[in-house]
Amino acid sequence: MIYTDLLALRAIARLSASVHSRRHLDALDNALSAIELSYDADSNGTETGCADDAIERSAAELVRRSTRLLAAVESSEAAHANHLVQLQTLQSRFALQAHEVSLLDHLAHCQMGGALQSLMTSIDVMGFYTSDARVMGLMATILNVGSASLRRSLCDNAAIIENGLATVDADGECRMSSRVTTWFAQSSGGGEVSDIAACLLGRPVDATLQWEEVSSHVDGAPLLQRMLLGALDREERGINVLIQGSPGTGKTEFVKSLARSIGVPLFLAAESDEYGAEPTRSERLASLKLSDRLLGGRQALLMADEADDVLGAEGMELARLFGARRVTGTGSKVYLNRLLETNRCPVIWVLNDATQLPNTILRRMSVVIEMNPPPLGVRQRIWNDAASTNRLTGIEQTLARCAGDARLSPAIAHNAMRTVSLAGGTADPDLKQVISGLVSLIAPRADASMESGSGAPCFDADRINCRSPDWALLRELQGCRETLRQSPLSILISGVPGTGKSLYARHLGEQLAMPVHLLRPSDVLAPMVGESEQQLAAAFRQAIRDQSLLVIDEVDSFLSGRRADSKTWERTLVNELLTHLEQHPIPIVCTTNHLECIDSAALRRFLFQLRFDPMTRVQSQKIIKTQWGFQTDIRHIPRGLVPADMTRINQRYTVLSITPDTSRVLRDLAEISREREGTRHDIGFVATQAPEQRHVTV
Repeated sequence: MIYTDLLALRAIARLSASVHSRRHLDALDNALSAIELSYDADSNGTETGCADDAIERSAAELVRRSTRLLAAVESSEAAHANHLVQLQTLQSRFALQAHEVSLLDHLAHCQMGGALQSLMTSIDVMGFYTSDARVMGLMATILNVGSASLRRSLCDNAAIIENGLATVDADGECRMSSRVTTWFAQSSGGGEVSDIAACLLGRPVDATLQWEEVSSHVDGAPLLQRMLLGALDREERGINVLIQGSPGTGKTEFVKSLARSIGVPLFLAAESDEYGAEPTRSERLASLKLSDRLLGGRQALLMADEADDVLGAEGMELARLFGARRVTGTGSKVYLNRLLETNRCPVIWVLNDATQLPNTILRRMSVVIEMNPPPLGVRQRIWNDAASTNRLTGIEQTLARCAGDARLSPAIAHNAMRTVSLAGGTADPDLKQVISGLVSLIAPRADASMESGSGAPCFDADRINCRSPDWALLRELQGCRETLRQSPLSILISGVPGTGKSLYARHLGEQLAMPVHLLRPSDVLAPMVGESEQQLAAAFRQAIRDQSLLVIDEVDSFLSGRRADSKTWERTLVNELLTHLEQHPIPIVCTTNHLECIDSAALRRFLFQLRFDPMTRVQSQKIIKTQWGFQTDIRHIPRGLVPADMTRINQRYTVLSITPDTSRVLRDLAEISREREGTRHDIGFVATQAPEQRHVTV
């Protein structure tokens, strides 16, 4: 007889004498009949169906049959010897009382299947609910313990709950911890009982990267390393570390390398239940508590990866739509707080966004580390190493462009290189295609760097028409590269489109030997209140880490006037940008087509203000001579041309393989000038003058 059948027989014998429900008696009778049939027991030909007999007679008959079957097999059956060894191990390891051991024994074998599981399912008490007095009474009868003792065994500070051996979820359902159930199941076939710590803890995880590779760009990494060494040496309790950061920034590898650097094993909290499925929050908390108890006194670290749901951050986005600032998640708040205060083994919590956590959790963290995208130099090494590992060559320019965007994480780099290597095609086109597909979903606003490409126009100071006094001063200062790179140099460039504002920003970055990062309004503006400010702050922090020249395009989208009728979030965004402009320690450039829309207070934040006007006719004459090689009468050159007009016309001739003459160039430039004049009219349902009614100077 298998052990679960013995437990089922005992439950039938105890329930039969106390239950006065025909439905439950029917379930007991069906379960007992199944067990008798399995072992071909002698029932003396009696029929004990509940349909015609009184409840009392049916219960008495069930007691007689189950007792006779128990007496026949239990005394000679030793198949449950391994289970007894396991129960004794649990009792001595966790200092459990006899009725707590019986409860764990029962829960484990309910979840392992067999006759006991069928019986508990049929009477609706398999995963029993502690909030149901009727169910608690049935369980007390099955276990042959008092109802009060059973309730004490399942409160938050009871031994089996405190040690993570069993869980009681938010609905009050009690279940055995998934790892303990797995340990019980290992000996169900009669095999040797394995060590409880080895089974429940699993194998420690090891790092694939060196500590120096993952810590050099992480603020607070040396402090964290020293703190954990001190905590382990003093066996300090309640040590919890929070590691947060965007997906793909290497949080998990950082923790693995951290454990290796201090010379201790790292164990993971439960990442699946006993069936290999996703564990519930209660199961993960129980696994953490159980692992902590088993590791108590040992030099080791615990990691709870993807801990958003465990700490209560999951589901916060929907709550924020209705005005919520903090949520505590599901389950017992007291239980989680006690875990954070009493854990023997340091726990490292890894999640993507700690801003969603309640203050009751945050204030119990010993150290908080933010994993940001690595600086430019580290990203370049990551992309180059990934290419070298996959034996990809001839893609240096594409690698430099990918490394220039901080939103392309190390995880994207390794996945992209592996994909290109497996494809076995032309490396550079394949890599561009893979990256474009990934960033369209993972980082839709990526590729914001302003690396010079083969098709990009070059900056030409002779095409710039700037009468601002600061223009000559800035051109003189560009020789002081080292000084300017570490100075709070802020420049505002205004002017109509095409006058060369962005080209000059890129040229300035080249002169200062700084990578240039372009920030557009679409990179920052977000639908959630407060999210735009967060993304703006993140862009400034990343520019400092990369030592890059931040170029904010169309800055008027952020610095609109702070009028009384402005929305609160608009004024908040303006204030956020003004604060960063004042405190930014390295050069920054902002461009705008609409200087008149910028808040007056914002203009005072810029050390230099440049206005790029359309080219003079003399400038246009010189460019025509340089570009196409013929002299033109200055009187025939249209007014208001910008450098982009010359570039556009020349590209048109190149595409169409046209060799232009003087009249063709002047005619095309005049047409572009007329097009620009047409764009000056108001857009929308407003009255405009007809072309023939315009005033013409004779």
